[in-house]
Amino acid sequence: MLFDLSSKIRRAHATPRKRHTERGSFDAEDDDFHERVRAAYLQLAASESERIKIVNTNQPPELTHQRVKEIVISLPEEQGHAVGEKFEAASSENPK
Repeated sequence: MLFDLSSKIRRAHATPRKRHTERGSFDAEDDDFHERVRAAYLQLAASESERIKIVNTNQPPELTHQRVKEIVISLPEEQGHAVGEKFEAASSENPK
């Protein structure tokens, strides 16, 4: 799974935390750097769509959680196993 997050939202989440400004710190890199990395991962996911599933995290956590559940439930079914229904039942019995 590729958890996709825009640079703007990434920056907003990083602001309240103590930001690392040391040379070589990933968080210290500018938005252009993060957008290039993001674009490269999205391109890889597009070329490997059967293997890499994109999860849009630019949305409320509940929707992100739902997308993750959909992907996880579909994996066994794609491989010919019938455990998706069991996972869905267990998930609904034990909500977050």
